[in-house]
Amino acid sequence: MTQNTDSAAPVTDLLRRTIVECNVPLLVIERETGVKRASIMRFLRGERSLRLDKVDALAVYLGLKLVKHRNKAMSAAEGMALELARKAIAKETVVCEMVGDDKHLGIGWFTVDTSRAEPELAAFKGRLNEMKLKVTAAIIDDESSGNSFGCAVIVEAGSRFLSEMRRELKTARYAVQN
Repeated sequence: MTQNTDSAAPVTDLLRRTIVECNVPLLVIERETGVKRASIMRFLRGERSLRLDKVDALAVYLGLKLVKHRNKAMSAAEGMALELARKAIAKETVVCEMVGDDKHLGIGWFTVDTSRAEPELAAFKGRLNEMKLKVTAAIIDDESSGNSFGCAVIVEAGSRFLSEMRRELKTARYAVQN
């Protein structure tokens, strides 16, 4: 999950919100998950908590997953990369822009195939390393809406960087669209 929350109960709050927002009748959720409608109603009202096996069943049904981040706080570069990945998903294209102190360039793209996100990111990072460019952040946003996944990297911009990056972006755009 790439969602940050200030809540003391982020999993509980997300589960409650997702159940309410999915607009699926609780009877259907009960039939599909085995979690009693009355238990779900008490959980939604905050009267009771749910056992973890019930939370697991609801999470699977609702398409939620819990992912551990490397550290609690995302670095500034990772935050910028995540923002670019989400822009790329929203625009369904490659996004390239100067970020931060204008000494870094961010490149974001989207893919609709989850099995391609990690290999695409690794290949792109490899190409950047071959060009002797320092990658300061790389991220895959798997919390997006629908089946699209966003990928992004932040690299330090050097003097020969921009002309080489234009050529690389044409290759990346072709790879992402095919």
